[in-house]
Amino acid sequence: MQHIHLLGTDPLELARQLTIMDFKLYSSLCPIECLGKAWSKNLSENAVNVKQFISYCNQLTSWVACSILCDKEAKKHVIVVKHWSQAANRCLEMNNYNTCMAILSGFDNSAIRRLRKTRDLVSSRTEQSINHIRKLMGSNRNFTEYREMVHSVNPPCIPFLGIYLQDLTFIKDGNPDL
Repeated sequence: MQHIHLLGTDPLELARQLTIMDFKLYSSLCPIECLGKAWSKNLSENAVNVKQFISYCNQLTSWVACSILCDKEAKKHVIVVKHWSQAANRCLEMNNYNTCMAILSGFDNSAIRRLRKTRDLVSSRTEQSINHIRKLMGSNRNFTEYREMVHSVNPPCIPFLGIYLQDLTFIKDGNPDL
């Protein structure tokens, strides 16, 4: 991911390529890897594909944040924020909710949140776009809006895996083994 010139890549093409990568990882997941919180155990053979998927999401989130922070000028930050916002919207259009959430998480990085000058310079259109995605992907009422959207979407779709891993964790922790 580090050898790509971000701003030289059209947001649609960026979204397409990220979706291809995401789909490859998503399609490699095995149901057995999601049982018993196997992804949270330290054994290397447990839930390898889930761990790779999580690592990919974390790397993408870091890439978003680092690409915004790599320049010192607020005006340049704004250009990168807009670019990522457009890519996130394209991911949303392609039903790639996992990458969409990773990009949103990059925006929510504490270092990005502290960029007051950058926030002030972001256009209202870009801000509205980000807020729209935040609303759709928001954790309000246990991600109700997101869950409804995923259930009504026309396939194919790459869901945000974190929500399902969270659900499985609550099921495992809330119900004792017999």
